[in-house]
Amino acid sequence: MANSLIDCTTFFVDNNIFINIGLDPDFLLNCVICVSNNTQYVKMSVEFYKSLNIGIKNINFLLPSHLLLDEFKLVSIEEFNGDNVLSIKCLEKDQTVQLTEENVSRFLHLSDAIEEVIQVKTMYTRSTALLQACEISMYLGKEMPLPKDTKISEVEDYLTRIDVQELKGQLQFTGLCLIADLKMKAVKQLARGWLSSSTKTESEVNRLTRVERKRAKVTRRLSFHL
Repeated sequence: MANSLIDCTTFFVDNNIFINIGLDPDFLLNCVICVSNNTQYVKMSVEFYKSLNIGIKNINFLLPSHLLLDEFKLVSIEEFNGDNVLSIKCLEKDQTVQLTEENVSRFLHLSDAIEEVIQVKTMYTRSTALLQACEISMYLGKEMPLPKDTKISEVEDYLTRIDVQELKGQLQFTGLCLIADLKMKAVKQLARGWLSSSTKTESEVNRLTRVERKRAKVTRRLSFHL
């Protein structure tokens, strides 16, 4: 899951349990928190994480019980291999992560640091990512316009061929630059933005205009890089 989050920060609960915090391209680039092990993960909103963090502060591992049910997620104390564990289930995706009492203690120990990361990503990183995604799409739509009936899958393929350094040379952002992260993890979103920012009709795109010649030249250069 960490591989799909923009500007992902990872905390280690133990060798098998991780907490990943980043911006989710499939969730309008909102900040999400993923609790995962080596095979499964549960993704949650900031609001659900905060409710979970409050709910586990005084849990009793001796008695099986349901603690929280929201966002298609069930948090409960249940028995596993003879021991009681905290189970976080995503009912929608059939994913479950189990935390031991020691894991929960470590989870709570990390809560202040996690909260700081969430704040930064929510208040600063998200707005930066949204702005840069918009500028990338507008640049591509202007310099390499596509016919409006181009399939999104084709636009995604075109996007994968564009060199990151080419974009960085044209879009010189100050401070945090997320071009590489966005291009790799927000392909669908950038492809839709590129297509919607393309201002020419199909007949205009097919004419050998100055912009089209430039686009062909850029394409050849990018193909050379590949």
